Amino acid sequence: MSCDNNAGRDGSLQIGIGATWGTAIAATNRLPIITEGLNAVLNQTEPGVLAGNIFGERMDIQSEKAEGDLNMLATPDGIPYLLYLAFGKEHKVIPGSVGSTYKHYYTPYQSGGDLCHPFFTAQIDKVEEILIYDSLKANTLTLSATKEDYIQFTMGTVGREELDEQALTAGLALDTKNYFKFRNGTISGDVVDSDYTVSGTKTGKAAETCVTVATNLTGAAGLEIFVPILDEYDVLYVYEYVGAAIGRSGTTLTFADAPAGDDSIYSVTLATGVVDTANWNRCTEEYGDVESFEMSYENNMPADKFTSKEDGYLAEPNPQGRACTLSIGFYLNNTANELRKERYKKARPLSISFEFEVVDYITGTTRYEFALLFEKAFITEAPMNLDGPDELKMSMSLTTKDPIPNFFATATGVEDDTISTDAATTIFHNGNYLRCPDPDGYDCIYKYIGADVTAAASVITFKDAPAAAQIESVWLANDVFNDEGWEMADGVVGYVIDGTNDEHCYPRT
Repeated sequence: MSCDNNAGRDGSLQIGIGATWGTAIAATNRLPIITEGLNAVLNQTEPGVLAGNIFGERMDIQSEKAEGDLNMLATPDGIPYLLYLAFGKEHKVIPGSVGSTYKHYYTPYQSGGDLCHPFFTAQIDKVEEILIYDSLKANTLTLSATKEDYIQFTMGTVGREELDEQALTAGLALDTKNYFKFRNGTISGDVVDSDYTVSGTKTGKAAETCVTVATNLTGAAGLEIFVPILDEYDVLYVYEYVGAAIGRSGTTLTFADAPAGDDSIYSVTLATGVVDTANWNRCTEEYGDVESFEMSYENNMPADKFTSKEDGYLAEPNPQGRACTLSIGFYLNNTANELRKERYKKARPLSISFEFEVVDYITGTTRYEFALLFEKAFITEAPMNLDGPDELKMSMSLTTKDPIPNFFATATGVEDDTISTDAATTIFHNGNYLRCPDPDGYDCIYKYIGADVTAAASVITFKDAPAAAQIESVWLANDVFNDEGWEMADGVVGYVIDGTNDEHCYPRT
């Protein structure tokens, strides 16, 4: 007597990072899967020969590939694989600010080099049979969550082949750490609203004023001063004063390049047209009334790349024009309204970050976490409508872009490389963007977060320990990114903080 009782709960997914296209590799990690849709896709045609048959006589396979979606949850052990497989580039591991912690950066990479997009082998126990998909690439990655839910990851794949009657790599178990969920997340972005108004050009230049500022606000801890300022691109941001506390006697602040006396405060924008970052910081805030979010990343790989070399199987595809869109669901509040007015209706970008952690600790009080950073995002839809008697909501759609670099390095940004400038007096400011190749030779964009540097003889030199007219190296010894002097600022950046000093990618050649 036999009984066919096949329940999905008994299925499983294991993956291993591939090394040779078309060659299956042993799995190294078991991932928590919710549903999967991987299948063989066969292109069968009939010859159309007129041979006296009403319905024709045969079908032949012309090409074959594998494709489908994997819908998963993620733990600290699984999220690095998802970011690496989707974006394509993993940088060298950086020791964390707390002992025994490490930071892993992931970014999309440009074409033109010898680095191909990573691929993986998937082993799936489909209960009735174990199938292997020997070469899969992540064509899309959707990350989404709503209140009272886990973060879900859906990876759309395209690959080479489905293999029957296979076996799972033995000895792999699911990570015992917690799943990432909405509850432990933070969605942050630029502050675009302030209670005050700046006179004149509204840039906070010398002699401009800001009125009705309470006399107890001196800039000291707990008595912060925030002002709305237009930047060099006529975009409104809120800046916080971080200089020495000032004396107060009236309610009007006067900006000055060299302030003296009560109610005189450093100019936000200097005569050179740049922000005085020594005394002012651009503000971000947590968007506290968010109830849902989604990121949709697309590699746009060709799913019809069949060549004579591959004998009818899909040839190795790589990303084409990539795109990344976001969706954020708000309860309608002042923050959402100001974003709509100051960003959507004026076609101006903003910076957004998604940060998530679990309750498991790496060491001490430091938790596992991952983040997605979007330095330049444009709002493409922001409908604000009355929808019945209940509390109002807004669903905001965004698309991400790369920042425009202010400077270009002559090489990779390691010690003794240089940046050419227009004049010897050119200043490289905190917040400026730099384009230069990474250690693998692919151009990336970086945001400078160090002290301002004035060029010497129209050149700024990179140094690991900079002096006058020198700037922090972008890349330190052993190709390690200098995240104390720079931030990665490509259109999409992901990072993971964990306790593993190992890269998840296959070894670089």
